Amino acid sequence: MSEHEIPNSEADLLLHKYVTEHTKVEVVFVSANQSVQSMFTGYILSFTNEQGLVIGSELPKLDEDPPPCWIAFKEPITGNPVCHYVDETDVAAGDRRGSQLAILLPSGDRLLLTALA
Repeated sequence: MSEHEIPNSEADLLLHKYVTEHTKVEVVFVSANQSVQSMFTGYILSFTNEQGLVIGSELPKLDEDPPPCWIAFKEPITGNPVCHYVDETDVAAGDRRGSQLAILLPSGDRLLLTALA
């Protein structure tokens, strides 16, 4: 797999696509000191300046409570994180995973979002 750094504007477009197309993603989060690690599958629920990046285990139906599992990144993702992207054409044939977006936040925390087929 070849990974390359992309501008934040391209990462924003990819996140927007994941939200609008209800793309299921595998979410891996590792804190800067590696004391907190998380992995689950879900959906990007929002990507706004007000709410930050919110990822939930399920797509909520209208007027329902939030999903049982969610994670929110309140620090601005647009605060100059370093973003890397792997295109789905670089993923091995037969793999259920698609494109990958890796985000290194200014705090040193890392977030990996992998689109699932």
